[in-house]
Amino acid sequence: MGLLSQGKAQELTLYCGESDQWHGEPLSVAIINLARAQGCSGITVSRAIAGYGATGRLHHSGTWQFSSDVPLIIQIIDQPERIRRLLPQLQEMLQGGLMTLHEVEVLAYSHATPHSIPTHLTVQQIMETALTTAPPTASAQEVIQLLLPARFRVLPIVDEQQHLLGIISTGDLIRTNVLPVRRSALRTAQELDASPPTSRQTLQAQDIMNRQVQTITPTSSLKAAAQQMLTTGRRQLPVLAEDGRLLGMITRSDILLATVTSPLMSETIQSEQQPAQPISGSPLESSVMAIAATTCPTVFTGDSTGAVIDALVRSPLRRVFVVDEQRHLVGIIADIDVLTQIHAESRSRFLRWLASWTRGRPEPATQKFGQRADTLMNSSLVTIPETATIREAIERLLHTHHTVIPVIDADRHLKGYVERSHALRLIAEEEPST
Repeated sequence: MGLLSQGKAQELTLYCGESDQWHGEPLSVAIINLARAQGCSGITVSRAIAGYGATGRLHHSGTWQFSSDVPLIIQIIDQPERIRRLLPQLQEMLQGGLMTLHEVEVLAYSHATPHSIPTHLTVQQIMETALTTAPPTASAQEVIQLLLPARFRVLPIVDEQQHLLGIISTGDLIRTNVLPVRRSALRTAQELDASPPTSRQTLQAQDIMNRQVQTITPTSSLKAAAQQMLTTGRRQLPVLAEDGRLLGMITRSDILLATVTSPLMSETIQSEQQPAQPISGSPLESSVMAIAATTCPTVFTGDSTGAVIDALVRSPLRRVFVVDEQRHLVGIIADIDVLTQIHAESRSRFLRWLASWTRGRPEPATQKFGQRADTLMNSSLVTIPETATIREAIERLLHTHHTVIPVIDADRHLKGYVERSHALRLIAEEEPST
């Protein structure tokens, strides 16, 4: 039994003529092949009886004798991320015609059979091609303005021929004293009207960028991309042509998205109340506990802010889970939560400490902030039950845009956590299907 989902998705509709061509084959066939290669959940092509478009030419001859060049309607219902990835190429392919996009409510969707991990796909089939880049002469301020709202956590620096010269991450901005803290903390501080430590913004992109960039080729497999990300610790890889031109970017999310064929990410996983039944030949249908980490960084509800800060420094996740005396999960704390919930008069001190932590030299948390963990935590938790499958965990990670999700049992005891790298390791170790 496949995944049954309900929720919001997007419907992309294209209108073209039956005689339209793309590189020697019917345009509709080319679009179907593109959608299939990109892992879309499905596509429908309908042949209209008659119609006319921008030219005003009626596609028929005689009273009721229609020509072969009748209108075609192509519909794709899928996740917004996957639709967005398709748009640049579809806009190029649809030389003459109409394209519309709107939100739809999916009432039911199910797989006839579970799909295996798509190790046959290549990087160029799923990479993001709509990139934000900057020239090497861009000022530090321009780099910040481009990077803070960017979808990716890095900003490629390219020359006039789009050759990749380097990459700027938040870490590079912090290393060169352009930013005092990472971008999410900076945005939060700005929203709270708090003043982070002063920064240096007189440099250019070429002074800040990292020239030792991990890249990948467009013909590399998803498995190779996953292995490289795990080996290097990178969350994204620039995709380069043979001559060094930047073609696109592939992220962990892109790879994980290729394993999910549902047209939406359900906020409520249907099988939360049902034990996961592993299905032979489909690792994604195994229990989430097969990949979850079971050693969790935790604090108790009554722990002081100092204890929370010390635990954050030790945590490999840069966040900690909050449990009560019975080890029920009640919240989660990241640096952003502390910054948001701490008393206003203490924010400047905490930002100074956060800047020291961000640079890898955290000062001892000797300051008295006078608050407990249960007043700092975020109690609006996104969790996953231990009975869920790996596929459902991937859906939850992608739908919520979380990088880490705690795993709980039926009584809300903390059993572990799952993060994107855990799922990525499954793809990196998957044997190619025959």
